Amino acid sequence: MENLIKGKNILLTGATGGIGKVIAKSLALEGANLILFAGRNQESLLSLKNEILQLGVKCECYPFELTNVDKLDEMLLKVKETFNSIDVLINNAGVAQNTPFDQISVGEFDKIFNLNVKAPYFLTQKVLPDLINNKGTIINVSSVVGHLGYENQNTYTASKHALIGFSSRLQRKYLKRE
Repeated sequence: MENLIKGKNILLTGATGGIGKVIAKSLALEGANLILFAGRNQESLLSLKNEILQLGVKCECYPFELTNVDKLDEMLLKVKETFNSIDVLINNAGVAQNTPFDQISVGEFDKIFNLNVKAPYFLTQKVLPDLINNKGTIINVSSVVGHLGYENQNTYTASKHALIGFSSRLQRKYLKRE
């Protein structure tokens, strides 16, 4: 079977989390070049980069707090200095909570929505022209919680449900893959 990702430039957010590391290593094993974004653990990000480079693919790390959407253009200019274009965007970064509905603070709500919804929304907006031009792909990592909702995860549920709706609309409107 043909390897469809070999040599593709893939931007992955949340690269240092458990799911992110597995995604990054799996893609590198398939020959993809990786653009890794992570905001919380720069040491882990550099360690992951070193592991991936040993697999013979191009990999760069960008320690970046995704909720700082005003800096996205600046960060993507740095990416373009190394990678001419982006073929795949994987919005994987996210944060959850386990707090009863009546105890969620505005700050906690904003933290969850800023990372789980606002960041992928605006990052996608910035990268979409490359993806359309390259017939690329967007993968938004959501959760079963976005459909079912779990007790004490109301805000997380709402954020993941929003991401699912956003993904559905992107697919139909921009990537025309119904």
